[in-house]
Amino acid sequence: MSGKAIRETLGFLAVVASMVFVGLEIQQNTRALRATAIQESTNVDRQQVQMFVMDADVNRIALIGFQDPTRLNEDAAARLGQLDLRSLFGQTKRG
Repeated sequence: MSGKAIRETLGFLAVVASMVFVGLEIQQNTRALRATAIQESTNVDRQQVQMFVMDADVNRIALIGFQDPTRLNEDAAARLGQLDLRSLFGQTKRG
């Protein structure tokens, strides 16, 4: 095997090794970003649960609103509409 062929083979192997390294780095970064997103979502969920536990008025409005929204007055219905419950109940879907 000539010197040129050896250099080309080594160059090819270096490129392949670099591509494998970059692929592994991207995979690791993706996992870290996914973990961060799940943590942020969990923090929002925790804040919403705390709101229901700590604020009896919010808890009462939510309970009545989910059972029979027609029983809420206009202010309570507006307040219920402001609660973003999608992420609270969406966490189980995300896993």
